[in-house]
Amino acid sequence: MADETLILTVDDHPETLDKIGERFAKIEPGTTLTVRMPLILGLMFLEDPDASVPPPGGEEVNMAADFEAFTAKHCDLCARYYLNMFQEGEVALAVLTMEKLPASALT
Repeated sequence: MADETLILTVDDHPETLDKIGERFAKIEPGTTLTVRMPLILGLMFLEDPDASVPPPGGEEVNMAADFEAFTAKHCDLCARYYLNMFQEGEVALAVLTMEKLPASALT
Protein backbone atom coordinates (compact mmCIF):
# COMPACT_ATOMS: atom_id res chain seq x y z
CA MET A 1 0.00 0.00 0.00
CA ALA A 2 1.43 3.37 -1.00
CA ASP A 3 1.92 6.08 1.56
CA GLU A 4 0.33 9.45 0.86
CA THR A 5 1.64 12.99 1.03
CA LEU A 6 -0.32 16.18 1.61
CA ILE A 7 1.46 19.47 0.94
CA LEU A 8 0.08 22.55 2.65
CA THR A 9 0.95 26.21 2.18
CA VAL A 10 0.39 29.27 4.35
CA ASP A 11 -2.81 29.84 2.35
CA ASP A 12 -4.24 26.70 4.01
CA HIS A 13 -4.42 28.47 7.37
CA PRO A 14 -6.76 28.54 9.34
CA GLU A 15 -8.23 25.33 7.89
CA THR A 16 -4.96 23.40 8.33
CA LEU A 17 -6.22 20.84 10.85
CA ASP A 18 -9.51 20.37 8.97
CA LYS A 19 -7.64 19.64 5.73
CA ILE A 20 -5.33 17.16 7.46
CA GLY A 21 -8.26 15.43 9.17
CA GLU A 22 -10.23 15.15 5.94
CA ARG A 23 -7.28 13.59 4.11
CA PHE A 24 -6.48 11.23 7.01
CA ALA A 25 -10.09 10.02 7.06
CA LYS A 26 -9.87 9.10 3.35
CA ILE A 27 -6.65 7.08 3.38
CA GLU A 28 -6.74 3.30 3.51
CA PRO A 29 -5.98 1.44 6.76
CA GLY A 30 -2.27 0.75 7.18
CA THR A 31 -1.29 3.81 5.13
CA THR A 32 0.94 6.58 6.42
CA LEU A 33 0.00 10.18 5.67
CA THR A 34 2.90 12.63 5.53
CA VAL A 35 1.91 16.29 5.72
CA ARG A 36 4.60 18.75 4.57
CA MET A 37 4.04 22.40 5.43
CA PRO A 38 5.91 25.64 6.03
CA LEU A 39 7.36 25.88 9.53
CA ILE A 40 4.95 28.70 10.42
CA LEU A 41 2.03 26.24 10.12
CA GLY A 42 3.84 23.62 12.20
CA LEU A 43 4.57 26.12 14.96
CA MET A 44 0.85 26.72 15.45
CA PHE A 45 0.65 23.13 16.75
CA LEU A 46 2.82 24.11 19.72
CA GLU A 47 1.58 25.63 22.94
CA ASP A 48 4.35 28.22 23.13
CA PRO A 49 3.68 30.96 20.54
CA ASP A 50 7.35 31.97 20.71
CA ALA A 51 8.58 28.44 19.99
CA SER A 52 11.40 27.89 17.57
CA VAL A 53 12.74 24.87 15.75
CA PRO A 54 13.87 22.25 18.28
CA PRO A 55 17.61 21.53 18.36
CA PRO A 56 19.09 18.56 16.49
CA GLY A 57 18.06 15.38 18.25
CA GLY A 58 14.69 16.89 19.12
CA GLU A 59 13.08 17.91 22.35
CA GLU A 60 9.78 17.41 24.12
CA VAL A 61 7.28 20.18 23.46
CA ASN A 62 3.79 20.99 24.68
CA MET A 63 1.09 20.87 22.04
CA ALA A 64 -1.52 23.59 21.53
CA ALA A 65 -5.07 22.82 22.65
CA ASP A 66 -6.34 22.75 19.04
CA PHE A 67 -3.73 20.16 18.08
CA GLU A 68 -4.43 18.11 21.24
CA ALA A 69 -8.14 18.07 20.32
CA PHE A 70 -7.26 17.09 16.74
CA THR A 71 -5.13 14.13 17.84
CA ALA A 72 -7.78 13.04 20.36
CA LYS A 73 -10.40 13.09 17.59
CA HIS A 74 -8.30 10.81 15.37
CA CYS A 75 -6.66 8.60 18.03
CA ASP A 76 -9.02 5.66 17.40
CA LEU A 77 -7.70 5.38 13.82
CA CYS A 78 -4.11 6.49 14.32
CA ALA A 79 -1.38 3.99 15.21
CA ARG A 80 1.07 6.82 15.85
CA TYR A 81 1.90 10.34 14.83
CA TYR A 82 4.91 12.58 15.12
CA LEU A 83 5.81 16.13 14.21
CA ASN A 84 9.27 17.05 12.93
CA MET A 85 10.57 20.56 12.32
CA PHE A 86 13.75 21.09 10.37
CA GLN A 87 15.62 23.10 7.78
CA GLU A 88 15.73 21.67 4.25
CA GLY A 89 18.11 23.81 2.22
CA GLU A 90 16.80 27.35 2.47
CA VAL A 91 13.33 26.28 3.58
CA ALA A 92 12.16 25.67 7.16
CA LEU A 93 9.59 22.87 7.19
CA ALA A 94 7.27 21.07 9.54
CA VAL A 95 6.33 17.49 8.69
CA LEU A 96 3.48 15.74 10.45
CA THR A 97 3.35 11.97 9.97
CA MET A 98 0.22 10.01 10.85
CA GLU A 99 0.04 6.24 10.48
CA LYS A 100 -3.45 4.78 10.15
CA LEU A 101 -4.09 1.53 11.98
CA PRO A 102 -4.21 -1.61 9.83
CA ALA A 103 -7.64 -2.93 8.86
CA SER A 104 -7.29 -5.83 11.32
CA ALA A 105 -7.03 -3.38 14.22
CA LEU A 106 -10.10 -1.38 13.13
CA THR A 107 -12.61 -4.20 13.46
